[in-house]
Amino acid sequence: MKIGLFGVLTPETARTSKASADVQFLDPCETARKTAAEIRAQGAQVVVALTHLTMRQDKALAACAPLDVIIGGHEHSLLQSLAGRTPIFKMGSDARNLGRIDLNIEAATGKLTSIDWEIIPVTNEVPDEPQVAILIAEYEKRLSAELDKVVGSTGVQLDARQETNRSRETNLGSFVADAYRQALKADVALLNGGSIRTNATFGPGALTKRDLLSILPFENHLVKIEVTGALLREALEHGVSQVVEEREAGQFPQISGMRFVFDGRRPSGKRVVSVSINNQPLDDRKTYTLATSAYVYGGGDGYTMLRSARPVINAEEGPVEADVLINAVAQEGREIKPQRDGRIRRLDDESEKR
Repeated sequence: MKIGLFGVLTPETARTSKASADVQFLDPCETARKTAAEIRAQGAQVVVALTHLTMRQDKALAACAPLDVIIGGHEHSLLQSLAGRTPIFKMGSDARNLGRIDLNIEAATGKLTSIDWEIIPVTNEVPDEPQVAILIAEYEKRLSAELDKVVGSTGVQLDARQETNRSRETNLGSFVADAYRQALKADVALLNGGSIRTNATFGPGALTKRDLLSILPFENHLVKIEVTGALLREALEHGVSQVVEEREAGQFPQISGMRFVFDGRRPSGKRVVSVSINNQPLDDRKTYTLATSAYVYGGGDGYTMLRSARPVINAEEGPVEADVLINAVAQEGREIKPQRDGRIRRLDDESEKR
């Protein structure tokens, strides 16, 4: 019995990653159709696609390529669906669950007749693999002394969840953006919500170096650039362009030094209702200084419009974003207490009206 497997990445990878110049991004549908045919020609009786796509994209893939099973991700939720005769399974995220799929194949014909599947929760009751546990313990011993140093503390719970940081204002997103702006002495700051990781909450209580590095794990340097009001408005429009179309879109902007209102019910590209800086409406012709990451400045998460901005502090001169966060927590003294202050208002979110 031969089973063929191949992988398909989301087309957004081209703008959400730092791929080298020799990497090509091809159409998922056309590539899957061709690859599935090649695998079957090599004798595979069952073809499985391992995908990192939205459920909508997975269903489109099943419609255009002859696939027996799709094992997907991206939504970070437990999902099951059927597209035509192709089942789609997603096991959530962060290794919280394992999935077992049993393919029932007719011996005489080699044809797939049915599929059974099972969700296996990963809990503390699951024993560690002995050799891996020894390796982890060795690294923990070497790194814990530095990572477990207390940097400061928070008097409120810090929200590092993906669902919120990629769809609305959060107290942590605002605190990080404020730290960006203050460190680079810029008029305003913007970070992509997708750069805040861990998908967890912190505190109230002590904040260690481990905590803060897990929030901003990428070694992104900060930059200070000059942008017109029109360019800043375009960046904010891009930031909210996928809040309805794609759950947890990484480009959602966490901001500092400005306030804006948007409405997800409006068409993508026309969702920003108003923007203000220092209680004054954004002037499209005026030039402002913006603190952001080199990743965003380089077009990461689709912020390609910022590539045209003039740098005041470039990536080689700018600090690492995690260091800026660590310094901001340490400089606050005994305790930080960031709050949501309404700098971002989402008109189509009922929770924003309370």
